[in-house]
Amino acid sequence: VATEFGDHRFYVFKSLGDESDQGLVGEVNLECSGGQEHAIPVFNPHPLLHLTERSSCRILNTAPIIDFDMQDLLREGVPQYYTLTGRASQSSLRVLRHGLWLSKLGENTFSDDEPMPQRIFTLKQNANDEQQKYILVAFESSTLILQLNGKDIEDTSDTGLDDNVSTLECGVIGEKTLCQIHSRGINFVTDGVNRPWSPSPKKITKAAINGRQVVVSLSGGQVTYLEYDAQTGTVDEKSSKDMGQDVACLCVGPVPEGSLRSPYLGIGFYNRSAQVLSLDPANVWDEIATLSLTAEPSSMKITSMVTGASGSSTEKSVMHFNIGMDNGVLQRTQMSSVDGKLQRDTRLRVLGTKPVKLLTIEVKDKPALVAISSRTWLYHTHNGKLQVLPLNFESNDRGELTYISNLNSDIVSQGYALISQRDFLISSLDNLGDQFTQTQLPLKYTPRKICIHPVSKRILVLETDHNALRESEKGGASVGQQGMDDMEIDAGASEEGDGKASGIPQLPERDYNPPMTAPNSSKWASYIRIVNPTTLQTLQYTEIPDDECALSMAICSFPHKNADTYLLVGTAKNMSLMPRKCDEGYIRTYRFINDDSALEFLHKTTVEDLPTAIHPFQNRVLVGIKNILRLYDLGQKKLLRTAENKKFPNLICNIDSEDNRIYVSDVCESFFFVKYKSALQQLHIFADNTVPRWLTSSVQLDYDTLAGADKFGNFFVTRVPRDVSEDAGEEGGAADNSATGPTTSWMWQRGLLNGAPQKAQEMVQFHVGDLITGMKRVKLTPGTPGVIMYTTALGAIGMFKPFVNRSDVEFFSLLEMHMRKSYAALSGRDHLEYRSSFHPCRGTIDGDLLDAFSGLSSETQEEIARDLDTDVGEIVKRLEMMKQ
Repeated sequence: VATEFGDHRFYVFKSLGDESDQGLVGEVNLECSGGQEHAIPVFNPHPLLHLTERSSCRILNTAPIIDFDMQDLLREGVPQYYTLTGRASQSSLRVLRHGLWLSKLGENTFSDDEPMPQRIFTLKQNANDEQQKYILVAFESSTLILQLNGKDIEDTSDTGLDDNVSTLECGVIGEKTLCQIHSRGINFVTDGVNRPWSPSPKKITKAAINGRQVVVSLSGGQVTYLEYDAQTGTVDEKSSKDMGQDVACLCVGPVPEGSLRSPYLGIGFYNRSAQVLSLDPANVWDEIATLSLTAEPSSMKITSMVTGASGSSTEKSVMHFNIGMDNGVLQRTQMSSVDGKLQRDTRLRVLGTKPVKLLTIEVKDKPALVAISSRTWLYHTHNGKLQVLPLNFESNDRGELTYISNLNSDIVSQGYALISQRDFLISSLDNLGDQFTQTQLPLKYTPRKICIHPVSKRILVLETDHNALRESEKGGASVGQQGMDDMEIDAGASEEGDGKASGIPQLPERDYNPPMTAPNSSKWASYIRIVNPTTLQTLQYTEIPDDECALSMAICSFPHKNADTYLLVGTAKNMSLMPRKCDEGYIRTYRFINDDSALEFLHKTTVEDLPTAIHPFQNRVLVGIKNILRLYDLGQKKLLRTAENKKFPNLICNIDSEDNRIYVSDVCESFFFVKYKSALQQLHIFADNTVPRWLTSSVQLDYDTLAGADKFGNFFVTRVPRDVSEDAGEEGGAADNSATGPTTSWMWQRGLLNGAPQKAQEMVQFHVGDLITGMKRVKLTPGTPGVIMYTTALGAIGMFKPFVNRSDVEFFSLLEMHMRKSYAALSGRDHLEYRSSFHPCRGTIDGDLLDAFSGLSSETQEEIARDLDTDVGEIVKRLEMMKQ
């Protein structure tokens, strides 16, 4: 069942519904304006009788996203998306975190008296087994060995492995030899018989293992190579080499299908260098390649991943030499699978602030790479494309991931065993196609606005519904109570009686639409919700009385009055939608109390029309009252008017500001640039836009530039020319507050058709194809340029990223031109025609179109690369770097 609002659901028939159901309709009498009573038909929905929902198959749906904000409230180093989605009882506050979700299936926490777990490994009893038999948890000086018996996990001591040492690496060598590497040696256990190997008197510092080879580095820089002999069934030492310096990390490549060994060994040194050596018996230890690094290597892995559609001409296996460094950077260099030579295709990615630890796992039976820094990242292939996404998971202490291994057992199929601080978790990785992890807080009414307190980081949500009953009117139901158990229903209006009389249990309002008032009435239900961002718990749920419709909200402070923080809410009494009018408008003033977890009502200020926009400005507050821009200050009994401008054409829908410049968005006449003269207490319009726009969202980019979106799905950027800023007395962004002088001549000029004396210029035009409901300018990671994030009515999240150099603009412009010719859209529509549906597309490059380059045939990719005087690998590399 696909829903317009709310998640899509999947149902299974459990009966055909031949038996008749009882009627479940009644009515409730509600007193309306004028003292008349209106009989409202209500239904008592009951649980499903003939269908069963499979919650595991539910598809999360964020449509429509009404408003959103982006901040790092969870202190993860990157911002989270806080979105308001849905309508009425199907609405919710959703927290979106970029990355895949590891679903927790089981958990155990080691006590503080126990040592901290460092590594976790899973072992099969035989190499050909489908399920793992043992789990090894390595501590600083010991190893906990667990055995999987069905769905039970038990301690065991009869494996032949040593539990009095800290395990560095382990795996299955050959067919059934268990290999345990620790600092004092290696245990090779076959059928319970242990054949140890010891490097005495030296100690093992680093180790690497695959299905047939073992490589260890010893103290002093010696590296020893051991290999499985299929004829004898033993692991024998083949060769050793003194590297002349201590080894920081090492790795051995995967064994190719049909081969006896991997021919490549990677070694990293503390002098910021790395080498690729040969393990071929004919030229073992021969140097194949050397790399100079930007920091000390902390971990490395050689991986081989298959990209491209399975069975098509684009399918190919690519080998990479992955090096994690102490500065949190991952370097990936493509290797030749024939001779191990390193290619020119080297890519760097900043993963976090801590040294990178690399681990190899399998995702849906395909090889994948896990990179652990201050965040955990997963490199894997999905639908033939390489995906790089963070891994999100739930633990008791919300700690970082320490170690992860594959786990396939009766407990979980294709799952994982992982360590996070002191937590031992068993998880599964589902929904590989979802790039966001969602947690949500159900709401009662349609959310309209979201604000985040600048200090305490509390989330404030403004909820409003038309023709809706308030909680206090639902038959005496208390605020926060779900359902209609206490509603007085006239059972006599139903021939069969209501749900209570028939003994059928009722459902919460979350599962159906709550009762509504008479159509086209002026009745509204409005609430203010304060939410803890960490737990998503509602701290306070404040009702706005007297059928007032909440329209706008802003957090303000008045430091010249006191040190408190205030919430201002714009409301309208008895508001009707067609035509848009109200009896009175109000600005309700609340004060934050109890560590910003509650609101205290102070007073409300009456205004003549709809207060559609509120914005803090220079320790005061700007309010858009229909077509009036007014400046208020805080008073004891109401807000005090200080300045206003009544020359806006229609309806003010948004306000932004910087210094003395104010940016006003009109609902159908685009942007207006306003100068505030503090000496005169006046607001003057000095510039406006030349193209009328039905604005739905806007964001300020810099002092002279605004980005906006209209209801036809167009994104645009408009800028005030430099000479206009100079004429307005704001050269270089400095505020000019003088009452006289040559810079005030524009105040008395009149533009054409009663417009502003100066005009802004539109620099960018792009048709998104969906109604943009919100835009924010944010920095996704520290040290990177800001980007424009936007949300749409269909639940999409998108980004506009600025180019920082001319060479990228020229390269991607040429690539876009070739893609328009080579890529055929599913609809058959011309790409340039679509992106220019209302205005000629300019100043933008379509990233979605460029992303389809990897889906083209190899011949087409090569042809485009030749025309661009480059190679396919370089194009893919630059596309990947741009997406970072």
